[in-house]
Amino acid sequence: MKQFPSRFRAITCTVITCVAFLALNGCKTDLDDVWDSIDSLDSRLTAIEKAVDETNSNLEALKQLFEAVEENYSIASVTPFTEGGGKFQRI
Repeated sequence: MKQFPSRFRAITCTVITCVAFLALNGCKTDLDDVWDSIDSLDSRLTAIEKAVDETNSNLEALKQLFEAVEENYSIASVTPFTEGGGKFQRI
């Protein structure tokens, strides 16, 4: 088996190291746009969660009204809904 001179091996290792360094350095990406997109999606998700909570609260109130109508209850008083919810009293 033929051995290469040590100078050739040193040059080959240097070239391979430089190519690897340049290849890995070229893979760096500006992540600011990615993080901005994530922040935007996070705020959109928060808005959707808030809308879902409000819708669920409204559906619960409608469910109670329908139950009252089915059972022939009358509504004696109504408490306006706030962020924590509302209620009505059956008689």
